[in-house]
Amino acid sequence: AASTKWVRETPGAAGPGTRAGAAGVIVNGNLFVVGGESGAGRLLQNDAWSFTPGASARWLRHADLPASGTGRAYAAAAAVSQRVVVYGGQCDVSVIEARGTPCADHLWQFD
Repeated sequence: AASTKWVRETPGAAGPGTRAGAAGVIVNGNLFVVGGESGAGRLLQNDAWSFTPGASARWLRHADLPASGTGRAYAAAAAVSQRVVVYGGQCDVSVIEARGTPCADHLWQFD
């Protein structure tokens, strides 16, 4: 039967921290989180993390998204053949605030 309640996970290691606009996707039962905005200064991130749920819940840091030193938020992500694929996003906080045109048209794959 499906679970009927929310349970807060408490992973043993530190994870990506507070985040808004991160891309997320499930691969092999793990949640992958890429990029997003963090902190009061709305810093754009290009980091990648996976979360393994359960009794041994943990975060694991992966290689950063190779985005020429800029982070991105509000990108699209999908699982394709057990790989994480990330496309697009906003790479300028001022553009996000103005709801302007996206500036990141890159397609990245992580396997």
